[in-house]
Amino acid sequence: MVVALFSLQFKPVQTYVAKKAATYLSKELKTKISISGLYIKPFKSVVIEGLIIHDQQNDTLLNTPRFIVDLNQLSLKQRIIDVNTVQINNGSFYLKEYKDSTSNLDFIINYFDSGAPEKKTPGKKPYKVTFDRVILNNIAFKYKNFRSTVKTTGAVNFDDINLTALNGIFEGLNTTDHIIQTNIKNLTFREKSGFYLKNLTAFTTIDSNAIELKKLLIETNQSRLTDYYQMKFKSFKDFNKYVTNVRMAASFKNSHIASRDIAYFAPELLNMKLDLDIDGEISGYVNNLRAKKLEIKAGRATYIKGNYILKGLPNLKETFMDLKIEMAGTNKKDL
Repeated sequence: MVVALFSLQFKPVQTYVAKKAATYLSKELKTKISISGLYIKPFKSVVIEGLIIHDQQNDTLLNTPRFIVDLNQLSLKQRIIDVNTVQINNGSFYLKEYKDSTSNLDFIINYFDSGAPEKKTPGKKPYKVTFDRVILNNIAFKYKNFRSTVKTTGAVNFDDINLTALNGIFEGLNTTDHIIQTNIKNLTFREKSGFYLKNLTAFTTIDSNAIELKKLLIETNQSRLTDYYQMKFKSFKDFNKYVTNVRMAASFKNSHIASRDIAYFAPELLNMKLDLDIDGEISGYVNNLRAKKLEIKAGRATYIKGNYILKGLPNLKETFMDLKIEMAGTNKKDL
């Protein structure tokens, strides 16, 4: 027994045991799971190499060439799992939702679901699991909803997402009070629509009907937004009808917006060619928008400041405007 426990400290032995476990789970889950290497430093860190999980249609669900977990504390007695850092390098994840509302992840969730929760033992507290930091390096993420018939060209389709070169740092993750709340730093990716997120940094809260971004910085090739942005909706599907279904509240400071970027999420704006410097507050839907103390600069010398109500966007010809202008100016070149 002592020899067996001693031998488990070495990577080749740990890898051998991990491969046996992968083979067992493959048979249990009726799919293919493989692992090329494993090293566990007791109570300190876990490094998984070459982990591949297929779904039951034999497509790759998860591929992580290198998965690293560093621990602050692991106490079974105190029921604490305190993770310092989770780092995933060059991985890929493909999530699919089928027409019957099931997903290609359900078979794993169902396998480990023990059914009805057991009665809690008096005085026995649940495990406290915390994450200080999650780091993603060059990740590919795909999501496909096969129930959807939405087709888009040159715009983000939230039922058919394909992200590449996904990088970012997520600190202080909270999944107890929200779907997720975290401080995002330097998030960047490319989406198949052509949208390129150069940088997103914000204290972010995501719930089933709202997304809030505080201390916000968003940068693309054309736009730069700060400092607060909130979106409310009934479900995430509303993002496919952003103009009418997503209610916004924003406070902009020293920001620049290009309509080319907005059109990735509101294709109705594709034919608008606007580059605006903005400061102030907006609220409402794109097609029913209010602005308070909003300063807008366009062209070389066009300037307008005031309170506005706009109804009917993005169709400018049918848009009703109620403008209370404090200051305005332009020149011949901008007209």
